[in-house]
Amino acid sequence: MKKLVLALVALAAIVAVATPALAEFKVSGYYRTQGIATNSDDSLVSFDGPNAAALDSKTQSMVDARLRFKAEYILNENLSLVHFSEVDATWGDSGKDGGPGGDRTSIETKNVYMNYKQGMVNATVGLQGLGDRYQGLLIADDWSAAKVSLALTDGFKLTGLWAKPDEGTSKLNYDDTDLYMVSADGNAGSLKYGLDVAWLDQNQGTLTSAGPGDSPIFFMTNPLDLYFVGASADAKISDDFGISAFGLYVTGSEDIPGGADVTGYTASIAADIKADKNKFGARVLYMSADDFSDADSEAFTPNLGGNYDLAKENLMIFYTDAFYNNGPGGRLATASATNNGTGLIGLSAKADLALGDYYAKLGAGYFMAADTPTGVDDSLGYEVAARIGRVFAEKLDTSVNLAYAGLGDYWKDAGAGNDDDIWKATVMMNINF
Repeated sequence: MKKLVLALVALAAIVAVATPALAEFKVSGYYRTQGIATNSDDSLVSFDGPNAAALDSKTQSMVDARLRFKAEYILNENLSLVHFSEVDATWGDSGKDGGPGGDRTSIETKNVYMNYKQGMVNATVGLQGLGDRYQGLLIADDWSAAKVSLALTDGFKLTGLWAKPDEGTSKLNYDDTDLYMVSADGNAGSLKYGLDVAWLDQNQGTLTSAGPGDSPIFFMTNPLDLYFVGASADAKISDDFGISAFGLYVTGSEDIPGGADVTGYTASIAADIKADKNKFGARVLYMSADDFSDADSEAFTPNLGGNYDLAKENLMIFYTDAFYNNGPGGRLATASATNNGTGLIGLSAKADLALGDYYAKLGAGYFMAADTPTGVDDSLGYEVAARIGRVFAEKLDTSVNLAYAGLGDYWKDAGAGNDDDIWKATVMMNINF
């Protein structure tokens, strides 16, 4: 790892020296090391299904590390190039940079793109990060894409997106997958709002790029067309109080005669309060469920990529653990809702507290399935979580992170093996630069 960091710094220095006088070279990113222990086998990134079952007091433990390094070469006031790399260094893992002797070749490219700005135009072309206004329930991933925004006024812009997550089995076959989206964003001062209309054109069966934790729609065996309509609003009621909400509807079908129909929706409302240096929040989330009566699906299942939803709720098991690298990532509630078709009713609350030289981030939630098959209980369970930390030397954020999830009867009834409660503990050092 030390050799890699020195090499990257040397590369940055060389490029900086060779850069024309009017150009600028910037680097940013983070380095994070975590010691992780949990009693759940989380081999599929998210706690889900049989893998949610606790291991009867057996403990999974690991030391995980990650470096993300963003190099931005600003050619002039209009044009820049970006390369965002990643190195995973799980201690003792010979398949990564944490193995004996080091000297591995596991530098990964997260992003590589160009950005062009001129007047009201802002265009980004290449492998880039894509997010949404739905807490990651639509997409939170890195895809090859072309995105162009037009700032028509100071408070209103239109954005067009074409993304290609999967080329298919051959570049010469018509079996690729594309996402087309048009978005509108407005800012009226105390009210921010947005609207999306999108089409996912999946011209194959199971995507060649589909993997653990991905949406069930990526594993359907026939071509698929999905259409999305969504909106969000964020209202600032006062300097210390705000309310936000979103809704997203999806409909479509398998692109074959008599193919299965897919429909579903999700909606959420949240409130946030500031009190001096402290912040408090609460959220209600609903995801529709399947009716379990036929081949059609009424469950909300998009998660087009990323497996990084609801990461700001201060939870680590039922929602995404915001700081996970390669270890347990959470998502017990949202993964169950999408992969098992149960939908979700989620109630969560959080608090960010300033405690002198220390800080605390607290979270709690209760979760139910919106619907279940006959004979299966709808109680998913509850979670309480806490992160207590302190920043040293201005940049070194050191924290202890604890979470406990009491599992409801759903897991036993659904065949998860048992419904033993899950716990997770992490000691973390994080440096942002």
